[in-house]
Amino acid sequence: MEQRDNDAGMNLPPVESFISLEATKPLIDQVIERCEVIGLSESQFCKMLGIHRYSWTQLATGKQQKLDVSLLIKISHFLGIEIDETVRLYLKDAHGDEKQRLDFAKRNSFIANHFDLKNLRKIKFLDCAPTDFNATEKRIKEFFGFASIYEYQDIEVSPAYSRTKRASSDRMMQFWNTMVRFQLKNVSNPNPFDRERFKNLISMFRAATLDVEFGLSKVIRALYECGVTVIVQSYVANTSIRGGTFIIQGKPHIVLTNLYKRYPTIWQVLAHECYHVLMRLEEIRKRGYRLNSEDKDLFDSELEEEAAYEFGRKLFLDDENLPYIEKYIYAEGIVEQRAQAWHVHPSLIYNIYLDKHPEERKKYSSYLIKSDVTIKNLEVKEPWTKPNIQVPINEIKSKLNPVTVPQ
Repeated sequence: MEQRDNDAGMNLPPVESFISLEATKPLIDQVIERCEVIGLSESQFCKMLGIHRYSWTQLATGKQQKLDVSLLIKISHFLGIEIDETVRLYLKDAHGDEKQRLDFAKRNSFIANHFDLKNLRKIKFLDCAPTDFNATEKRIKEFFGFASIYEYQDIEVSPAYSRTKRASSDRMMQFWNTMVRFQLKNVSNPNPFDRERFKNLISMFRAATLDVEFGLSKVIRALYECGVTVIVQSYVANTSIRGGTFIIQGKPHIVLTNLYKRYPTIWQVLAHECYHVLMRLEEIRKRGYRLNSEDKDLFDSELEEEAAYEFGRKLFLDDENLPYIEKYIYAEGIVEQRAQAWHVHPSLIYNIYLDKHPEERKKYSSYLIKSDVTIKNLEVKEPWTKPNIQVPINEIKSKLNPVTVPQ
């Protein structure tokens, strides 16, 4: 830049008369060329923008130790370009340690903004110190098979939920959603979706509940054969996700979490999701997925959720039988007798009753049997603790392969 300390050139020509500069040129070159076009010396340029000449020299020679945001804002005004573009050009030509420091801050900020580090440590996805971002990055990349941490943004899905009851971490929900979707994409159910067969299978859920050990396994296998993939996974803390439906490669995939570890709940969540596949497939197909959670409602209205609940309730206990059993719910023998006659497990009757009469939960909750026996051969336990995501993918595939269960 030519040294001119007089006042010549301080009367700047209109912006329209400036020569357009190519955005690909280095930031410093653009400033020097602009000064030469309008006739400004280095000292005049610095005086005009109110910057120290030393600061400019350090920036121009690549010796600046840290980013001076104020200086970059002033340069962006001078060049007539957006501050984002100025920063981009600056970063492109940043030297040595400065670029490394900026990349370090960018990486760490990305991790902090996209991952709930506190809760990921709680569920043992991470076992490093809170400030050990190198170890955190390494774990995330190894688990998902990324070459770069920023690949997470390419597959990350913002979740949508079915109800609002209590707060939880959106980033944990995003992590669960992204992890599950990544797994399902690699399951590749070869069977085409057969809606009529699917509809007929739903009507068999009630009788299947009587077989606590193998009933759900048989249903999931039959659903798989008609093109509906159902997987069971451990509940992820701080998400409140009960289940979800994903449309992948044009076919429905249902995920059940063992949120409350109760046998009737897992059946009702399955029925709930099947309703959405049966009645709202095209809508879900457009969105890609829906989640059944106690926290938020972005996709489904209260009316839709009530319809899904009623569908599941009537599947196990219809309108004619519900009023009758409400009168005799106190009599265990009558409930068991009626359950046998109606071909449904008694725990489903108690769970439906308690949904309607939550104030009596303490009295009848002991009749809600655990789901442990039912899902022991179905559940993919804590997939996030595996060394990489291919391990739970292989486990899902093995569980969905034909297995021998009592007929």
